[in-house]
Amino acid sequence: MYKQDKITDNEIIICQREASINMSLKSADKSFYYEECGKFVLQNSNFEALQRFQKALDGAAQHAGLNSPDDVEKYIKEMRTLKKN
Repeated sequence: MYKQDKITDNEIIICQREASINMSLKSADKSFYYEECGKFVLQNSNFEALQRFQKALDGAAQHAGLNSPDDVEKYIKEMRTLKKN
């Protein structure tokens, strides 16, 4: 589905309400765009930051020796115990 947006004299893009709802954007939220295969993609900045963060941490748990949810729970309990002391 294609929708038409408006660009103001101040070069602010005003997008359709439906598009902002689908991207989970609220008033004053930030978005960004990038070019992919000759098309511009508009995306919620928070979503992109979360994706990059998850990608950066990919494999970090296994590297730390946390191979199951039980390992994670045990580690958290150990950290809480250390923090109390």
